[in-house]
Amino acid sequence: MKEKDTWNKILHEWVDDKSMKDRLFNLVEIDRSIAEIKNKDGKKAIDRAIPECKEKMEEALRLFQKFHVEDGPILHRSRTACVFMVSRYEKKENEEESKVPTALKCMDKLDQVVAELEGRKRLKAIHVIGILGVYVDCSVNKSELEELKTAANACGVPVPTQVQGLENSVSDIISTKAGKRSLDEDQAKSSFKFVLVFNFAERTLDAALKHDRVVTRPLLAKLIAADLASAISHVHSRGRIHADIKPLNILREGEEWKLADLDVSCIIGNEFGSKPPSSGYCPPEIAEIVFNAISNGKVNKEILKSYCASTSYDLWSYGAVLFHLILGQPLWKTDHDDNIVDEEKIDLVYWDKSALHEKTKKYSTRYCKEAHQETSRT
Repeated sequence: MKEKDTWNKILHEWVDDKSMKDRLFNLVEIDRSIAEIKNKDGKKAIDRAIPECKEKMEEALRLFQKFHVEDGPILHRSRTACVFMVSRYEKKENEEESKVPTALKCMDKLDQVVAELEGRKRLKAIHVIGILGVYVDCSVNKSELEELKTAANACGVPVPTQVQGLENSVSDIISTKAGKRSLDEDQAKSSFKFVLVFNFAERTLDAALKHDRVVTRPLLAKLIAADLASAISHVHSRGRIHADIKPLNILREGEEWKLADLDVSCIIGNEFGSKPPSSGYCPPEIAEIVFNAISNGKVNKEILKSYCASTSYDLWSYGAVLFHLILGQPLWKTDHDDNIVDEEKIDLVYWDKSALHEKTKKYSTRYCKEAHQETSRT
């Protein structure tokens, strides 16, 4: 305890000494918690620091020396990826440095990172959320790095930046953001060695459906449907399918609704990749394949590859999204990863027109009631 008190006293003396700014930078870069150490009056070291020292400590706190990690929860978490918000620092000529909202997607599998990159080849930014950069842990081997560089170059993304300790830095941030919320076993075991950088999108369609009463705003629903149709058509015109169209993967950037998350995307006529799509939005002809390919959380890639990619896949997913837009309820009950719940799997596999009629009838009464209530309020 005495040694700890002595160290704290020394640290708080250093933050008042301009000559110690570089040493403080090195210390904070190694251990971010040093900036938060409090003195006997309860004041944090970084808050007490003189301007020169504070500037260097803040610089060291930047993730990859570029991003300020914003407070707030994880934006999205799955078994293979994690997304959270940061701000990137930009400085234009004759202007002060500014912070730009940015999203970081942390991923653990090289083939899915490559798919994210290759899926955007020749796609226009008006239809798809673009990748601004790629960071990779130094532990990634040379052949993997070369594969990543090739994929990045093909879609006009800057050469991936190698970062020492990326995996640990990302892990610390995710653990801090998760807080008291427990991660499931698969999430806890995730080891993220790749980070993709995106402009921060203001809204996901999933959030809009839950909070913006889209079902009672037909003009907004039409706008979303039109933007989505244009985006899907554009992807197909480039010889690919998205293969995982769902509300979480449809984002609003500015005034446009765009597609995101192309890590399942594949070339039309080719076999599927290694990542299974979300079964809550997949068509009946592949549903049984997806169900058979997954056992105890593990994926049998050979079974998954038996499906030949077709544009009909995306058209079904588009229809499922339209169903939700119009009637205010998803076509199927799903879990947090948008996979269909067990009790409804059989209905998807043996889907027919009568099933659609039954579901439409079930939700249309609720829709009419909500629309009438909204009209009465306005």
